[in-house]
Amino acid sequence: MGNGGEVAPESDDCEAALRAGLLGLPWPPPPGLAEEPAIFAAGPNERLVLGTRRLAGLVDATGAYETGRVLRLIARLLDRAGASEAVGRQFRDNLAAAILAHRARGRQPAWSASDTIDMFMELYGRVLGRSGPDFALVRRRLLDHARARPDRRAAAERGGHAGRGWRSPFSRSPIRRS
Repeated sequence: MGNGGEVAPESDDCEAALRAGLLGLPWPPPPGLAEEPAIFAAGPNERLVLGTRRLAGLVDATGAYETGRVLRLIARLLDRAGASEAVGRQFRDNLAAAILAHRARGRQPAWSASDTIDMFMELYGRVLGRSGPDFALVRRRLLDHARARPDRRAAAERGGHAGRGWRSPFSRSPIRRS
């Protein structure tokens, strides 16, 4: 929110945060040069969400990052359940529409992972029911995943940022293996 109750314009930070969340990278990004890791998708829904470059209406970088993290996990869950790509596409499109409506109505606070999880849990509840301990457990696990921050070393081991076995092409020191 800016002064006078106006919603802050979308920024490149929100787009970068969403992409970092989808790719499982640390946010904010570590200083220095780094390449994005190779993207591996297990199924059609995960492949679909990894192609998402932005969700218009996201104005908070932290919320965008967490939304990206939980969106990828939801896609993985849909793939594990054998859902077609059409199901993932419909969820992503509904999510995009909900984020735009949320922003257009000027609702506070800004869109976050918990809003994305609520949308998924509505779908989950209609399909599998809202009763039982599993419903609360799924919601809690999604939220924990969204708010977890991968560390730089974990990203490096997946092939992304500088870490063990990586050196600058301009470095004269040999690669040390442990």
